[in-house]
Amino acid sequence: MKPDGTVNAGSRDPRAVARRDRLVLVLAGLLLFVWRVGSHDLWPPDEPRFALVAKEMRQRGDYSVLSLNDHLYTDKPPLFFWAVNACALLRGGVDEWAARLPSALSGLLALLLIYDLGRRLYDRRTGLYGALLFATSQQIVERARWASIDMTLNLFVLAAIVLLWKSRMAPDGGRGAARWAWVLMGLATLAKGPVGLLLPLLAVLPTCLIDRDRGPLRRLIPPSGIALYLAVTLSWFGLYAARLGTGFALTVLVHQNVERYVEAWNAQHPIWYYLWRFPAGFFPWIVFLPWGIAEAFAREGGGDLGERRRPAIFLVTWMAAILLFFSFSTGKRGVYVIPIYPAAALLVGRLLARASGGDDEEGAVAAHRRLRLPLRLWTAVAALLAIALPLIAVRRYPELALPAIQIGVLLLAGAVAALILARRRSRTGAPAICLLGSAGM
Repeated sequence: MKPDGTVNAGSRDPRAVARRDRLVLVLAGLLLFVWRVGSHDLWPPDEPRFALVAKEMRQRGDYSVLSLNDHLYTDKPPLFFWAVNACALLRGGVDEWAARLPSALSGLLALLLIYDLGRRLYDRRTGLYGALLFATSQQIVERARWASIDMTLNLFVLAAIVLLWKSRMAPDGGRGAARWAWVLMGLATLAKGPVGLLLPLLAVLPTCLIDRDRGPLRRLIPPSGIALYLAVTLSWFGLYAARLGTGFALTVLVHQNVERYVEAWNAQHPIWYYLWRFPAGFFPWIVFLPWGIAEAFAREGGGDLGERRRPAIFLVTWMAAILLFFSFSTGKRGVYVIPIYPAAALLVGRLLARASGGDDEEGAVAAHRRLRLPLRLWTAVAALLAIALPLIAVRRYPELALPAIQIGVLLLAGAVAALILARRRSRTGAPAICLLGSAGM
């Protein structure tokens, strides 16, 4: 308490601050993902197909064996279609809202998970910035408003990663968190196959191997967790195999997962595909990511350097392991690497959080200095977009010319304002303006 009776900023109740942050994220998720999500028709090819599979599931009353146009559909597991039908109960049938709402709600819940992970790794400001950066990435804004499985898969994968990391760092062993992580990996598998098991393990296990610490490694793979995973997945696959035959069910499993990975029959791309596809999807924050990684490994700051760099190693290896896994797959799509976006967003969020101030004055000054160059680059990119977007719209989509001009002006104004505030050493202003300008995209 100050002499004049006001409360010091640092004495605010952390729980009240966390509640406020979560409210901000919920409002942002509702605005970016949910608002008018069903206002236009389903877009081919994926949206109408997935909606029809869910509709036939509802009409036939068969929630284990899927169909499309009354023919057996074996491309995907059923969890996403269960979610669409759960939303259909609110709408009275499968429509645009019901088909897209699982993706939108998955995106919103992912914001809260990213915030929680950022708080555990660093602080609440990093978590808040990281969640907002994730929400305003090009790929996420698009897919969270799209009837597809990718955002649902990402939600369960991210939740499993958060619990596995919590178990890894828990002084009391954290076996309960690990068991729940395996349950979530089971649900992720029911969303999109065994990749739901592999991705969380790829995100977390490399840090154990780097540390040469077998204790957490054993803790993260408990026999009880494996049993829970099998219980979740076999609750559907066992019934599926019983109805269609075990041999046929296993053939479908191998075909849709192993053969698709080794010798895909569509979306074939070279091994370097994600070197450009991920930056395009993580736009505009890809401009800041190299400096975010540099900030995460910076020497400035107190405490043990190795301990301070542990979260950075976790986030970078999380990204690298999943990128490598999908790079060696013969079939590649930009949406496959959405599970690395939370890690990338937290690395950039750490840069913005440190640059916006804190208890470590030396680290804040260094981060603010590190932020200037990517802000200049982003200003140049925004200027190019302000010119290019209206020209492209006029040539190809004349009806979108005015929105293209508005978006270009907003991006450029936000970038210039952030750069000016950074030059004036306004630590909180530059990140905030940069976020607002990009959200308008």
